[in-house]
Amino acid sequence: MGLLKVTGTIDLEQFWPVGGSDADTTKIKLTVAAGAFKYSESGSGGWQTVNLFDDAEVRGKGGRTPIVKNGQITARLQGIDAPELHYRPQMPRGPKTDEQREAFLEVNEEYRQHLAETSVVALVKKLRTFGSAAVRCEVTTAVEKPNQVFDTYGRLVGDLWVGSGARRLNVNEWLVSAGHAYPAFYNSMAEDEIERLLRASRPNRAGKPLWRRLRRSVGKFDEELIFRRPSADPEFDPSADAGPVLMPKLFRRQAQHFALNYAGFTTDDFKTWLSAQKSDRYFLLDEFVDDPNTAQEHQLADLLTVSGADFRIAKAPDQIIVKEAASTLLDADGTPITNWR
Repeated sequence: MGLLKVTGTIDLEQFWPVGGSDADTTKIKLTVAAGAFKYSESGSGGWQTVNLFDDAEVRGKGGRTPIVKNGQITARLQGIDAPELHYRPQMPRGPKTDEQREAFLEVNEEYRQHLAETSVVALVKKLRTFGSAAVRCEVTTAVEKPNQVFDTYGRLVGDLWVGSGARRLNVNEWLVSAGHAYPAFYNSMAEDEIERLLRASRPNRAGKPLWRRLRRSVGKFDEELIFRRPSADPEFDPSADAGPVLMPKLFRRQAQHFALNYAGFTTDDFKTWLSAQKSDRYFLLDEFVDDPNTAQEHQLADLLTVSGADFRIAKAPDQIIVKEAASTLLDADGTPITNWR
């Protein structure tokens, strides 16, 4: 297994509450320069500059997404999931009445979870110990082929590192060890990557608010929890950011179901609706680690069991392995990139 590393800088002003970026994935923008991508077949030496990604794009769920845009890439911190800071439901495709469209837009807000603000504020505080405005960083990812580097939305998937020498910090591991994100695995990860995050997350879970407040049932969707827009003069009260936290993967789907139900696109309950989302698949952690080739696939709806008017959640976030959505890496001519040369 080889190793790809990308060097760049993180602008700390991008993060909430001054900016809109959250603690784990979609908005962590890394500014990169020419020659920022390097690959080692051994993972420890013989680094070669990689130019394959300069004009490349990913074809996936998000359409066609350029890898590098205006000198920046977007990173998804591998193996973690922080509470959602701003998730907006998507208007369904296909025919719809004016009444459905108007009703959907009424509730088409950017919804957040409790402790999302707390998580990103803690991350920025930690990163500021490595720099005041822009922090030098490195993202590493263990891969054999270039088409394993980016996810279906064109995000670089890997471990974020800051600092050097004795102060070199793996941000992914810090977020789960400090209790600001849950371990959240995909079948694209290696067993040792999974084990490292599990070890980092386990000590003193009872003392970490994110674990202490983890919901064991779905509960009612809180439409009052809406993303608080960035401000140049932010106010943040940690005591006001307390409350139950649903597994973020379920929260995103609960928000979508809430908006669809409100607008009359569905009358199904959450579990029935979720059962129809055929692309939402997972494996049980123990089965996958034992043998990924024989591990049974499950639908995300299988996590839920009826409990009165609610649904119990059978597993914690770190007990499942989510099946990665398919994507294709393309060069400037639209030809799939499958090798380093």
